[in-house]
Amino acid sequence: MSTKSMGLGKIFTALALATAASFAPQRSRAPSAPQRSRTGAVSSPTTAKSPSTALRATSMSLEEFLSHIVPHGPVRSICMVPGAAAIMEATSDSWLWTFSEKTMPSGKTLLTTKVPGETADDPPEFELHLDVDAAKSATLGVSPKTGGPIARILGADGAPLLTLLPAKDSAFVEKVVGKFGEEVTLERAAAE
Repeated sequence: MSTKSMGLGKIFTALALATAASFAPQRSRAPSAPQRSRTGAVSSPTTAKSPSTALRATSMSLEEFLSHIVPHGPVRSICMVPGAAAIMEATSDSWLWTFSEKTMPSGKTLLTTKVPGETADDPPEFELHLDVDAAKSATLGVSPKTGGPIARILGADGAPLLTLLPAKDSAFVEKVVGKFGEEVTLERAAAE
């Protein structure tokens, strides 16, 4: 096998690990989603602490990190592999996400995030697999491109593995960035 085809194989393997598929129609919004007032302000049942007084976590598991994004959906998931001619994007109802972790025969442990199908026989409406050992940190903030909230899961080299765009009208920046700051270290969850 040539070096070029081996490199493409690695790219497609990485793309497959962070692939999201969302073909079914989106379900209705969760009843506890933040509400917009006549003035455009977003309200929620609790008021978040300001960034200057908020507790800042230095580390958490990948699943814990993703669970903080759940209330701020729908979430657009984007996977770009450097040098590849494809970008994968999917939008999902994050408040319907379920999480499970499984060690594969290769020894890699994958965190699966998915939205189950309408029935047990239906395929998932959304499914994403992330290598928990490859995800080393996450950045949080406001996207200079869209002006909306953004979270990036990064590998050891600082390259993005996955970009997540929570809903623009959510309180993500106030509640998540305000609580944890602009960077979080991702660590493997302790075995129970």
